[in-house]
Amino acid sequence: ALAEKMIAEAIVLYNLSPCKNLIGIGGTASTLASLHLQLEKFDERKTHGTVIKREALSKTVDLLYSLSVEERKKLQGLDAKRADVIANAALLVLRIMEMLHAEVFTVSEKGNMDGYLFIKG
Repeated sequence: ALAEKMIAEAIVLYNLSPCKNLIGIGGTASTLASLHLQLEKFDERKTHGTVIKREALSKTVDLLYSLSVEERKKLQGLDAKRADVIANAALLVLRIMEMLHAEVFTVSEKGNMDGYLFIKG
């Protein structure tokens, strides 16, 4: 309930509108893509542009919460160092998608600085 309240406040604060596609950057987005693709070794060339449907993310969230941290460490595509935080992080992404009515989550391995430099030309 607290997470939903915080997300709702951020939606209002930043004047966000419903969208079909949510773009994600950073460690959580990359990890979700790697998990989705079941990569043996992280490869940003493969994770960049990965599209994850909301239903697929929901199943991933359910799976993550059904496993202990030790069991999560064994999942293909998951860096063991993120096993303790990925379930909560994935749930936050899912709740944001639900609240913005996003159907898919697209992973970008390009960060904020790349966007800034692109705009500045």
